This record gives sequence, C-alpha cells and structure tokens, in this order.
Amino acid sequence: MPEATKAIKLSLEADEKTFASLDGQSRICNWLYNDLLERAKNIKQTCIATNNFDQARFVYTQRGLRNLIPSIKEQCSFLKSVYSSPLKNAALRLSAAIEAHQKGKKGKRKNQVGWPRFRSWKKRWFSLLYDEPNKGYKIENGTLIISLGVNENNKRIALSFQLKDAEQLKGYEIRNLRVNKEHGTYYAIFTVQVKVPEKKPIEKSIGLDPNHKNFAYGVDHNNNAIEIEA
Repeated sequence: MPEATKAIKLSLEADEKTFASLDGQSRICNWLYNDLLERAKNIKQTCIATNNFDQARFVYTQRGLRNLIPSIKEQCSFLKSVYSSPLKNAALRLSAAIEAHQKGKKGKRKNQVGWPRFRSWKKRWFSLLYDEPNKGYKIENGTLIISLGVNENNKRIALSFQLKDAEQLKGYEIRNLRVNKEHGTYYAIFTVQVKVPEKKPIEKSIGLDPNHKNFAYGVDHNNNAIEIEA
C-alpha cells in the first residue's frame, strides 16, 4: 500500500518559565540565522571585490553555511544550549532562501525573490525543527519532551510539555517535529507517515457545468448529456 505524509498540529501546555526557555531557544536560532546572513553577505562582497570565488562555496552550496556552525559555536558558547537539529536547520533555511534568489536571477523560477533579509524575532517567532524520527524529542503518556543543548556544566537539558489531544498521534509513525508559536499559542507540528489506499482506475466520469438557468449541465464519458434543474 502506498504511503504519504500529513501534519498533525497539537497545542502545547506548560508554565511560563518553560515557555520562556522555549522562547530563548527560538531567539538563539533567529540570531544564528542573522549572523550567517551577515557572514554570507560579507563573503559575497569579498568574492566580487577580489574576483576570487574560492569562499563562495560557503554561500552558494546547500550545506556551506551549515558547515560554519561548529566554528561559530567555539566563538559563541551560548549556541551550545540549543540542540543541533534546530541550529542546523536555521542554516539550511537560509541556504534555501539564497538558492531561491539565485534561481530567480537565472530564470529558473517563475517568480523572482530578493536576497534574504534579516529576521526580527519580535515580529515572527523562529520555529524549531527536529528533522529526524524520534531524535531530540519523545512522547511519554501525553507529554512531549524535547532535548535542548547542554548547560555550563556540559549537562544535557530538556523541556517538557503537555500535548493537548495527544491521542491523535496514536498508530502513526512520526517523521519529524516542528515547534512553533502562532498568535500567542505554542504548537507541536508532527509530520507523520500514513498509508493510503490504491487508486482505482477511472471507468466512468462526468463533467458538470453550473450555470444560472439550471443547477448544472453534464456530459459523461460516452457523450451522454444531462440537465439538472435548479
């Protein structure tokens, strides 16, 4: 049986301190996005000014900016308090935006998009993506536990939330988790794997044309016509 994916969005419940910690994780990812954007802009300008494009791989390859994160972590230790997946995906999100810009310039996209802009965390909460199945998060008895980074003692830290309507996840294989905040409410958005029935071959069909004189006028696959009264 073929498979497909769907999203299940569940609201999170916790105390103010826990949500404040979650906000802190989002702020750091937003900071990293802007820092990498500044670095990308400087590399781009240097390459153009010197006509030397050796460093351009960091800007224009899919994982170039992501590969800068380990060295930035050594300079900015607060990044270590965030789990690796959200940090990695902040870089990949920026790389995808740069790639879209480049494709637009080269005519490979229908709509052109500009060079990425710096993000304002106050205007838009930066979502946290855990992109691997059951890695960095787990669900126990309706409680979602997400892993963060490490504290100053190099000890792994985590946050716990009550999942509203957690029974909706029963029987599904979870592929990834995105944590987001919308209109003041925090959500866990799970991408799950679902089985879909085989498509049956279409043997009969009818096209309906609604209009103002009747409800619709139809023609089927054998050119039989039917008028449906209003």
